[in-house]
Amino acid sequence: MRVYVSFEEAVSLILERAVRLGTERVFLTEASGRVLACDVIAPFNQPRLPLSAMDGYAVSVASLSELPARLRLVGEVPAGSAWSGRLGRGEAVTVYTGSPVPKGADAVVPFEQAKVEGGFVVVERPFPSGCNVREVGEDFKEGELLLERGTLLGPAEVGIAAEAGYSQLEVYRRPRVAVFATGNEVVEPFSPLPSPQAVYNANAYQLLAYIEEAGGEPHYLGILRDSREEVLGRLKEALAEFDVVVTTGGVSMGNYDFVKEVVPELGLSVVFYKVQVKPGKPVLFAAGGGRFLFGLPGFPVSTAVSFNLFLFPFLRALQGAKELFRRKVVAELSAPYSRKRAERTEFARCLYSFSRERGRYVAVPLKNQSSGALSTLAGNVALMVVPKGVRKLPEGSSVELILFKEL
Repeated sequence: MRVYVSFEEAVSLILERAVRLGTERVFLTEASGRVLACDVIAPFNQPRLPLSAMDGYAVSVASLSELPARLRLVGEVPAGSAWSGRLGRGEAVTVYTGSPVPKGADAVVPFEQAKVEGGFVVVERPFPSGCNVREVGEDFKEGELLLERGTLLGPAEVGIAAEAGYSQLEVYRRPRVAVFATGNEVVEPFSPLPSPQAVYNANAYQLLAYIEEAGGEPHYLGILRDSREEVLGRLKEALAEFDVVVTTGGVSMGNYDFVKEVVPELGLSVVFYKVQVKPGKPVLFAAGGGRFLFGLPGFPVSTAVSFNLFLFPFLRALQGAKELFRRKVVAELSAPYSRKRAERTEFARCLYSFSRERGRYVAVPLKNQSSGALSTLAGNVALMVVPKGVRKLPEGSSVELILFKEL
C-alpha cells in the first residue's frame, strides 16, 4: 500500500488498472452517451447521386454563355424521385432541395434568381459549374472511416451512423457502480432531520448524477451505519455484484471509519491511501479480482472533487473512451489568489467565463473554499489548478481550469 501519493501518481495507479469492459450492441436510440467499440466505415458514397442544394432550376452552365439566357422548362424532379432524360442545351428542369440533379445539368439556379415567362426560365446572371449542387461523396465516400473506436457518441455521431445506414452500434458495456453513504448522522432527504447533529445525504445523490454523466450505470445501495459488521457485510455483497463500489465518508482516522479497516477481508488490496491534493486528501483506492473500491471523503465538496479527479477518468477508461478527463482550458486570473500552505496540489473553486474583449477565458477565485460548502459548486464553476509549492497567484496569471460543465 502506498500512502500520501502525489496527484499524478494516484491517477497513474488508477488508470493502469482500468481494463476495458466487454461490448454489446445497442440500437441508435440508446447509443448517445455510449463509447464506440469498433470503427464505423462508410458502406457507400453520400450522397450517391448529385443532389440539388436549393429549390430552383437545374441547368447546363453551357446554356448560360449568352445572357440573359432563355431556357425551355422541360420537367420537374421532386425530392426522392428521378428524371430519366438527359438535359439538353437551352433546357431547364425544376428541382427542389434534395432532388437528384438530371444528367446534363451541372448547376442549380435558385428560384429567386430567375424568372418564368410562359414555359421558359430566364436567367440574367452567370453561374459556375457545380453551383448549388451536392456532388457524389460530398459528405463521405465509400470505405471512409466515419467514427473511430473509442469515440464518445453524441447526437452528431448517432446521426452520422444513421446516415450511413447503421441501425445498431457495438459499444462498450457501461460499468455498474454501487454507491454507499456512511455514517449514523446521515439522513435521506425525504425524511425529517431528527436532531441538529444530523445531515442530509447530499453525497450519494451527487455521486449518482456524476456517475451517470461519466457513462456509468449508478446503483444506490443506501447508508452504511457505523458498524464494522454492517460495513464489511454490505461491501462484500456489493463487490460480488458490481464492477465498482464507491463509498463516501468512513475513510478518515476516526474510531468509526471502518471502510479502510475491512478492505483485506473483502479480498482486495489497498493500492493507495491519501493523496496530496486539496480538497480530498483521504481518498482510498483498492482493487482485486477485477473489482474496485473507491473510498471518498465525507465532506461534500471533497467528494465531488475526488470523483471528478479520479473516478471520472477511471469510468471512462473502463468504457474504452479515447478522451478520459474533464475538459481543461487556460484562463487569465482576474483577481489574486493565495494560500497559507502549499504542500499539496490544490483544486480551488472559481467562477469562469469567456471574455470576448480579451479573447480568452477569465477566472475569479471564490472566497469560500470550505470543503463543506457544496453550494459553491453551483453555476459556472471550475477547478483552478494551483500546483504544489505555489503559495500565491497574482492577478493576470495564466491558470489551468478543469471544467465541471460547459458554459
